[in-house]
Amino acid sequence: MACALKLSGNTAAERLAVATALEGRFPTTVGLLERGEICYLQAKAVTEVTGTLDPEAAGRVEAMVLPKMPGQSVGQTRRALNRAVLRADPLGAEVRHRRRREDRTIWHRATEDGMATWTAFLPTPQAAQLDAAVDAHAATFGDDGRTLNQKRVDALYDLVVNRPAGDATPGGRSAAVVHDGVPRHVDRGG
Repeated sequence: MACALKLSGNTAAERLAVATALEGRFPTTVGLLERGEICYLQAKAVTEVTGTLDPEAAGRVEAMVLPKMPGQSVGQTRRALNRAVLRADPLGAEVRHRRRREDRTIWHRATEDGMATWTAFLPTPQAAQLDAAVDAHAATFGDDGRTLNQKRVDALYDLVVNRPAGDATPGGRSAAVVHDGVPRHVDRGG
């Protein structure tokens, strides 16, 4: 399927999982999608936000959100879904959090010109602590022409890779060597 659609294997697998979830649990959402009343990203949001709910609660969420979805943006749909999940299963919030917490992960994706996107999926309190630590370290950099975002990226790298001397690498793992794929001119002196 990935070859036929000219998609990466991961993207094809993700779309197949979304299609399977939609067809199995959300036939009304599929109908809106087929008629072009909502976009794929809205339908995908339905499957993602309700992924940890039992089928009955997921159906209640769909019924609450569907009437307004055609007039909403993807972000509005996602917010409405999150509110509906709390109404449909208010006592399950802790169980859902534990399930989502099991999915925490880090990944990166190479982009153009030797750059990459680095992403972490983690609990909100940990993300806030990471942000605070990055901001605090970035604030130690002087006024050297870098933008705040550039300083934040450099601070994150420093905190993860350039730990102060004497800080052992957790778990005894050694640092990885990464080649960025950007060709460099080497001056051989002559």
